[in-house]
Amino acid sequence: MDLHSAFDLLHVTPPDLSSLSFAAAQPAALSRWLAELPKANLGETTRRLYLAVQELNRLQTGPATRLQLLELLQPELQFACAQLEKQLRSPVVILDSRRQQIATLWHALLLQLARAAKLAASEARRLAAGDEQRSLTARALRLALQALYQLLCQHHVLYTPPSQGFWLELHQLYRFATSQQLERLALPAGALATLSIEQSYLACLLLACARTNQLRPQAILRLGEVLPAWSRLARLQAAHATDSLFAFAPATDSPPRYTKLLQDEAPEQLRGLSVQALVGVLQEYLALDAAQRRRSPLAIPDGLDDDLLQHLCSAWSAPSERSFRRISGSGRISACLGISALHYHLAGRRRFADFLQLREEELSADFQRHHRERDPWAKAFDASRNEDLLNNPHRQIDYAPGKAAPAAAEQDGEEYPRHQLQVINHSPGGYCLAWDGSSPEQLQTGDLIGLQHPDEQGWHVALIRWIRQPRGSGLQLGIELLAPRAQPCSLRTVQADGRPGQHLRGLLIGAIPALGRPPLLIAPHLPFQQGQRVLLHVDGRDQRILLSRRHVLSGSFNQFEYRSLDPAEAPKRKPVTALSLVDDGPAEDFDSLWQSL
Repeated sequence: MDLHSAFDLLHVTPPDLSSLSFAAAQPAALSRWLAELPKANLGETTRRLYLAVQELNRLQTGPATRLQLLELLQPELQFACAQLEKQLRSPVVILDSRRQQIATLWHALLLQLARAAKLAASEARRLAAGDEQRSLTARALRLALQALYQLLCQHHVLYTPPSQGFWLELHQLYRFATSQQLERLALPAGALATLSIEQSYLACLLLACARTNQLRPQAILRLGEVLPAWSRLARLQAAHATDSLFAFAPATDSPPRYTKLLQDEAPEQLRGLSVQALVGVLQEYLALDAAQRRRSPLAIPDGLDDDLLQHLCSAWSAPSERSFRRISGSGRISACLGISALHYHLAGRRRFADFLQLREEELSADFQRHHRERDPWAKAFDASRNEDLLNNPHRQIDYAPGKAAPAAAEQDGEEYPRHQLQVINHSPGGYCLAWDGSSPEQLQTGDLIGLQHPDEQGWHVALIRWIRQPRGSGLQLGIELLAPRAQPCSLRTVQADGRPGQHLRGLLIGAIPALGRPPLLIAPHLPFQQGQRVLLHVDGRDQRILLSRRHVLSGSFNQFEYRSLDPAEAPKRKPVTALSLVDDGPAEDFDSLWQSL
């Protein structure tokens, strides 16, 4: 079987260098050169490694020597790529020019490594058949697949599709291994005892099926570290098998997809992927307590939390039917990012401190004004009745010179800006939106987003379900609507001694009886937990609540059902001053008044 294709991402050219410029073409000489790399200087180290692997692609030498030199270079290239990845770490999804250059360099290093390994495999197959030839070919093919796997991880971290020809190249390398019966040959793999070509190939397929556009970059990196070991629980088989949840066409440049979406393809041209055993082990692990998990047969490092494992169980299970049909859309919609911005806009464009100050308890006075803000002196620092100025947690005195109100409002707008997004399509359940220009740090999968239509005043509460950057297009967001409206509130944990903790932002979502959905509370991811007692501040009063069932939506925030711990309240006493008579509420009951007149 030929290792070349029409796309040929790993284009191999005939070697034309008789020697290396930086060291002798011998393992001992290369080891000495690698030991002298200035690793404290990432730029210089990366430059030297890049030039070295380029020259190895052109070196006229035998496959055994080429592979030995590549296997010495691989750990250093991995070190350089890991350092480059740290340079790319940023909450900002869209890359600036510098980070784009870093990503391109990372991409080029891995491509050069894979290309050199493919060249070694191509040369090794021309050797006389035997154990040494089989070992050389298998090691070279696995090295190429490992480099492509790391390259695929990079694309997933950046929410970008792999280059044209990537999947065809990957399928072709594996098909060549199967033609030589090398795919299951156990090869030493450092931290792993052994890692076969098939396991490396399956790791790529599993990553492609994991819905990583719904995960954050750090979660994708952690997943990328464990999939090669987990891949032994996945299986390639006939596409028509009942447990072939995914399928793909090895002769095309395409990743695996749900088998039910490939009904128009000829079955003989497809291969199936079964993940049933892997999902079963993950589900069993999630059902165990902490002590039992340590004895699980599946290696799960500490960095993989239950939310990520549950996401994988969902991604590697049968797809749910879409509830609503997508409709192509046009126009723009306003958006604000994060719970802080959403709380700010829902509270009437007031900062959190102002939100707490303006909502004070007004239940103790029988004779009071209905709207105290109408009194020009009502906001004076000493106008509050029965107020302890030193101990009230809602009151702050700013001794620094303040700015005028218009300037403060303008500053608020800069702190929690409204973004204008283009509508690509929509359904009753959500939107696909296009993000133009640079992205802010708050733009991450799993975060809250507020949406406001041009002809509406209120804000819809939604979730950024996925992010992607299609080839030749800008950033796109998948938005899931959570509620048509919400009420801003403040939350405080109740400590063991009964004292309340710090005020944190929260959102109340009303019940929807028609859907059987109870009232819900959106709270920050930490420190709130199921079964916790919380002090809820809303509508100017505090009430004690118990957080009950937790709904898993995201690692950024929690959504709880809750119930009140306070006894039923007596009706509020109404003010009886003249200003209360203009209230448009229901007619007053004056029976208690007649006797006192």
